[in-house]
Amino acid sequence: MVTYPISQPWDSQRHYHATYTKDPDSVMPYTINWDTIIPAGDTIDTATSTAYVHGSTTTTTTDITVDGTATTTRTTVTTLSGGVDNTDYDITVHVTTDGGLEDDRTLHIKTRHL
Repeated sequence: MVTYPISQPWDSQRHYHATYTKDPDSVMPYTINWDTIIPAGDTIDTATSTAYVHGSTTTTTTDITVDGTATTTRTTVTTLSGGVDNTDYDITVHVTTDGGLEDDRTLHIKTRHL
């Protein structure tokens, strides 16, 4: 399981980026720990993950598949499969909390035959 680190800097859009390399044949979970992002006492209510062409916030893609996004009270786990070799994707995970807060974090996925 891949754990999304919290110690890297924010990008210019205040979306957190972590970069991972994924084989196109693999099916892998990517975990985001929201402990330092969501205020104490609040929990994740819903989460969705959307795949985009790398560098775009509007052009979605089906080349890489979001197989599902699971949640606990403070984490999300997005499972990805597929992808085209030598292609980069952005996977944006959007959460809504029980307290009505909303936020996004984006995973940069480099698809390479490993």
